[in-house]
Amino acid sequence: MDRVCEGLVALLLLAQVGGVVRQLFVEDRFFAWSPHDSRNEYRITAFAGEQPVAAAAIQARYGLLAMDWHALDNVKTVIRVAEERAEPRERWRVVVTFRRNLGAPFVWTYPE
Repeated sequence: MDRVCEGLVALLLLAQVGGVVRQLFVEDRFFAWSPHDSRNEYRITAFAGEQPVAAAAIQARYGLLAMDWHALDNVKTVIRVAEERAEPRERWRVVVTFRRNLGAPFVWTYPE
């Protein structure tokens, strides 16, 4: 029984180390042990056709505030998945402006 417990503890520690190492090479932080090692402020602007979408509608659709902070790829993934699930004629054009660690802003759009 002691061997089984030691093996489970070792497996748990290896999984944690794997998550920390993985986060060094990717932008998302879904499985990282320390998920927010940089501050990524974002602002989502969306358009249904040519009409701007209200912040409340953005929050309802994505479960994200229209302006907040979060890991870059997490925000992209949430938007991508939500838009791909929507009917093609109901998809929004989305512009996300990011600033990492208070640096210069950069823009990501959907569709890319």
